[in-house]
Amino acid sequence: MEGASDLVKVNVVISEATLRLQITQIKEQRLWPYQIRNLTDKTVTFFQKDAGYWERESGASAGHNTYRLTPRSRMCYSWDYPAAYNKTLVLEIDGQQRAIKLEEIGTLPPMKISETRAIGFDIWASDDGTTQHLDIKNYVETSQSLYRSRTNASTASLRNQPDDFVINKSAVSEQVKTSIRILLKEGIGLSLINSAKCMELAYLTLQDIRIKIRETETEWNSSLEVRWIQIDNQLFGGFYPIIFYPTVVPKTEKELADHPIFNLSTVLLKDHEHGVIRFKYLQVLLQEMTAEADEDFLWAVLETVQAVIASFRIEDTYDNYNISEAPTQSNEQVVEATGGNLYFELFLLHPVQLNLSFVRTECINSDPAILRE
Repeated sequence: MEGASDLVKVNVVISEATLRLQITQIKEQRLWPYQIRNLTDKTVTFFQKDAGYWERESGASAGHNTYRLTPRSRMCYSWDYPAAYNKTLVLEIDGQQRAIKLEEIGTLPPMKISETRAIGFDIWASDDGTTQHLDIKNYVETSQSLYRSRTNASTASLRNQPDDFVINKSAVSEQVKTSIRILLKEGIGLSLINSAKCMELAYLTLQDIRIKIRETETEWNSSLEVRWIQIDNQLFGGFYPIIFYPTVVPKTEKELADHPIFNLSTVLLKDHEHGVIRFKYLQVLLQEMTAEADEDFLWAVLETVQAVIASFRIEDTYDNYNISEAPTQSNEQVVEATGGNLYFELFLLHPVQLNLSFVRTECINSDPAILRE
């Protein structure tokens, strides 16, 4: 393994009026963020794109770090400039360059290095999710390969182009194994009731619910669509009879079908080779909504919530417990959050707009004890 280097981790800790920098050397290879493996008989050199720009910005000497990976070897890697806006790794093989984003988990399009030879790239994550692996290997095109070369393009145009290869549709099975469709035209209704006073507070209406699930050889495709959402105020004499509803009401059935109130669509890949749960597509849509409430309704909801919380009584088993004996975290310790193993190729979250209205009422119908609390 050539070009080995040390990994240093810097944690910034704020303790009262003191800002501390904790510098730790990482000795375990499994804690490196990336590992690059060269499985070919070619020497691969790589560097971080635009590293020269960041070095000039930081006042360092001109140039950038270039790493050399010999055939059949591997190397642990971390970004030279982790604060860069667009972190891209540039690979060079036999004078041909290819820019790769290490966050793109999956099988990437191959790169042609000659008329008869191509190099493939595969990015996968370790079981614990701490390290992402980039495998550089010889690409052999078969009928089941995910990518195939463009046969109608000239050899000169194939070089150094990201679209040298296109997806092989024959290798992606579209045969449907399972198909489920659920339609709840009248929908579902849920009531919020204060059982202590036998009083209904609100009624939730979900109408025209459509659920679709489709399974193929390579993916799960599912969608949840709700074409009408409404919450009614069930208190007597409420200022707002409807407290939650779509701002723009569709006038025809076609408008309601084209613009559902809520839509959730996902495409989950059946990929067990890359160490993550891969979503090819995820979309969340909620139309513009209006929420209106008066003071009486909010106090009634608060009273109900407090009654529910009070019903869950937790017995105190620490009779002789001294709080001074409780374990404390020293300022030298740093709590780190562990990341999940979900990967989204495309995450589409539509803009959400919520219009809020609130009005005071002259008389509160809830228990006066709530006001004192």
